[in-house]
Amino acid sequence: MNKINNTISVNSSIKETLRKMSDLGEKCLLVVDKNKFIGTLSDGDIRKALLKNINLNKKIRNLYNQKAYYVFKKNYNEENLKKTFLNKKFDIIPVLNNDK
Repeated sequence: MNKINNTISVNSSIKETLRKMSDLGEKCLLVVDKNKFIGTLSDGDIRKALLKNINLNKKIRNLYNQKAYYVFKKNYNEENLKKTFLNKKFDIIPVLNNDK
């Protein structure tokens, strides 16, 4: 499991998010609100917003995937997670504690 800080606040701007993705070399970040996981935001989500001429200073609040796939740590099974990655072609699958 990757333990880098690949989270971004729901109140972050698109520009801040792009900078963090670039600094980390990640295509997808975990969106959090008050330290709780609430979804994922991919570079593709941002591309779609840019094509709609959304300002880079706008918050990511309406851009992220609120129905992102995740698993709880107690249900974590590495083999099943690998199969899910391959079958669904996900960029990231968060493994969360009970408090998200």
